[in-house]
Amino acid sequence: DGSPLQAHNDVLKPLSVPRKSGVDACMLTCNLTETKSSGVDQCNAGSVSEASNSVMSCYDLGEMYTGDATLGACGYNCTAMLSDGSGCTEE
Repeated sequence: DGSPLQAHNDVLKPLSVPRKSGVDACMLTCNLTETKSSGVDQCNAGSVSEASNSVMSCYDLGEMYTGDATLGACGYNCTAMLSDGSGCTEE
């Protein structure tokens, strides 16, 4: 209770994904088809803005992880940023 994701619990569901190494991973799935067609990303409810600017989004992982092309996974962009807020370059 009290989670910002609670309002979307009808479409955001946990999923256990067995890995080849024998270690299970768990992800929060989202309705990728709905997100693409409506432009509304239910995962955005999990965004963090106070300590950082971290937007949670629905990512397309393909059927390899979820076994279902209509499902995506909620997550944060892990792009490396420099201390001045700029992105990395080839240098």
